[in-house]
Amino acid sequence: MTVVVIVVVVGIAGCTDDTACNFDPAATCDPDNACLELDSCGDCGGIGIAGCTDDTACNFDPAATCNPDNACLELDVCGDCGGSGIAGCTDDTACNFDS
Repeated sequence: MTVVVIVVVVGIAGCTDDTACNFDPAATCDPDNACLELDSCGDCGGIGIAGCTDDTACNFDPAATCNPDNACLELDVCGDCGGSGIAGCTDDTACNFDS
C-alpha cells in the first residue's frame, strides 16, 4: 500500500518589511509588493506634499497638501519673509528704514 501525503502551506499575504508603515507581523509573504512608506505629511502610502497651505502667508506653497510643522511664515517689519526684524529696521531698502 502506498500512502501519499499532501502538505498545503498557506501563506498570509501582506507587508513583510518591518520598516514599512503598514508592516503586518502575521504576514508570511508579500506577493503584491504591499509595503508602503510614509509621505511627507505622515500618511501611510499617501502622496501628500508638506509645506505652507495658508495662502495669506509669504511662503505659501500652492502644491502643498498639508502643513505638519507649522511651516507658514509672516513678513517681519522689514518685509523679510520669516525674518526677525524689529521696529527700527536697519534694512535701507525697506520702506520703514530707521537710520
